[in-house]
Amino acid sequence: MRDANIKKLVLAALMAALTYVATSIVQIPSPMQGYVNLGDCIVLLSGWILGPWWGAAAGGIGSMLVDLIGGYGHYAPGTLVIKGCMALVAALIVKAMKESKASYVISAVVSEVIMVAGYFGYASLLLGKGWGAAASIPGNLVQGAMGMVIGLVLLVVLAGKAGVRTVAKWRRTWYTEGAELLLRKAAERSSAAFRSCEERKIAMAGIIHEVERTDLLEQVRQEAADAARQLAEAARLRRGHIVVVGCSTSEVVGHQVGSWSTPQIAQAIFDGLNSVFAPMGVYIAAQCCEHLNRALIVEHEAVPGAEIVNVLPQPKAGSSFATAAYQSFRHPVALEEIRADAGLDIGGTLIGMHLKKVAVPVRLPQNHIGSAILLAARVRPKFIGGERAIYDEHLKDGYPEF
Repeated sequence: MRDANIKKLVLAALMAALTYVATSIVQIPSPMQGYVNLGDCIVLLSGWILGPWWGAAAGGIGSMLVDLIGGYGHYAPGTLVIKGCMALVAALIVKAMKESKASYVISAVVSEVIMVAGYFGYASLLLGKGWGAAASIPGNLVQGAMGMVIGLVLLVVLAGKAGVRTVAKWRRTWYTEGAELLLRKAAERSSAAFRSCEERKIAMAGIIHEVERTDLLEQVRQEAADAARQLAEAARLRRGHIVVVGCSTSEVVGHQVGSWSTPQIAQAIFDGLNSVFAPMGVYIAAQCCEHLNRALIVEHEAVPGAEIVNVLPQPKAGSSFATAAYQSFRHPVALEEIRADAGLDIGGTLIGMHLKKVAVPVRLPQNHIGSAILLAARVRPKFIGGERAIYDEHLKDGYPEF
């Protein structure tokens, strides 16, 4: 008896999980309410296969979890009772009609009527929507009809898969052979789908790498500091200026941009740059990668009136350098655009869109950081006017200090 109950508990848990998946993931377009889901058909199958009480538990709990996780907690108690009653009534009708073919059709119709009436009553009386809750009836009718038809089709298909001719015989053999075989296959498929989903997440989030050469960290930190000093002199940087920095740590360690994110390298480069710029009162604006539309991470005090946006950079969704900057700044904010006074491009990250007009290339003695090519730029005011215009020769070298 104990083994039988454990088996039923495991099967009920699997059906509850299938109910959750069918309700929250499998969605079919509907002209009445945007889309319908396959949750009802699994609820019906739970009652037909597991019997009244285990079926009610599986259908009710699986459906309730969708509301709780999906942000509709106020519907969760009603969903638990309504979906549980659907499975309970479906199982009792089939049992009372001795598992005839007609019993499955009748039980499906009655259960879906319970669903439509139940949600109307719950929303009308307990949620205080009154007759306004009637607006959900057409959509729920479509949902119910879809669940009933698909549930019956699945029942017949599963009966055929089990190798028996009648639904009644198939149901009686469920607990002996069919259930274990089919649910084992379902679990294997779910596991494979989960692994595939995790692999896609890893591919999207990317894999970060550690530095194999410990001496490389000190090397790039020093090279970054040297580049900062050289740019500060060439661009005549002073307190309040902003330097936009784009950095591919993949290129720094000798790989193709975007393929070998290395947070340790990013932190070392940031520390080297900041060791020069911070004492000068010069701010770093760390450019993110194209996955964040080349947004920027900067200290709030550098851009107090700017319109900030909401994003948290990650090594493969923003860049390792922007992540290091975000973690190092006292009050980091993200901006979509900026007009910086100078720039450093480490590894071909294309920073020109964030420089003031007009950008002027600067050739630095420090032209590499690690294996990455280092490009630098300063800015100067535009020359405007035509052939009669007279220009201030001092502005050709950059913006004046007032």
